Amino acid sequence: MQTRPNNKTFSKTPREGFTLTELLVALGILGVGLAMAAALFPAAMIGAESSYQDLTGMVIARNGLAMAMAMAPDIVSAVGASTSLVALADDDKIDLPAERSYSPVPQSMGFVLLGRLMDPDNQYQLIVVAYSKKNSADSVRIVQLTGAAASQDILDGFPAGDGNNITRAVVRDAAVFDPLTGQYATVVDLDETDEDAVILDHSFPAAVSEPYVVLEYDPSGNPVCSPGISVLVVRTALR
Repeated sequence: MQTRPNNKTFSKTPREGFTLTELLVALGILGVGLAMAAALFPAAMIGAESSYQDLTGMVIARNGLAMAMAMAPDIVSAVGASTSLVALADDDKIDLPAERSYSPVPQSMGFVLLGRLMDPDNQYQLIVVAYSKKNSADSVRIVQLTGAAASQDILDGFPAGDGNNITRAVVRDAAVFDPLTGQYATVVDLDETDEDAVILDHSFPAAVSEPYVVLEYDPSGNPVCSPGISVLVVRTALR
């Protein structure tokens, strides 16, 4: 019987593996990559939360506008002939019939409503501010900042408000409304050069005196923060 020759050859030289230095370098590179990837997660989560708040706020604001339009005769009666903003509905103030009263669902989220008559042709400006409370037991109020005034992109005159000594830290991120025009700007930072002032995201066309803000109050009646997450401003004929 014939046998096939074995053509395989075996090297007597042993194979070399990775050195400890190479392994450490590889692990270091892997660690840097994982750290960079992990650093992206917080930013992504913040972005997702911001998008959720924007979407939720707009849905709540549009629902609030729909409720307001359904109560057009009541709003016309509540606003009267006022060309300045009137606080129509918040957690403590309801200038609308009880059977059609404002009721946020869920309780931690909801909206407040302001309005004014714009011209004799029955054009009204309605402002809906959607909010998300930090604590569902708190209340949300429309507050006029007594003694405060805005000039260009600076809002000055803190403490201000309805006797509760509203500090400038409380109104951070708040939408600030001009009572005469309904225009608004957002508080973006504290003024480091003036301990009684805050900085707005843009300038008002004219000086604003005692603007409105939407604030959250704890059960003891202390202002906590500005819970607003979305603002919807419309001009409409209610009659």
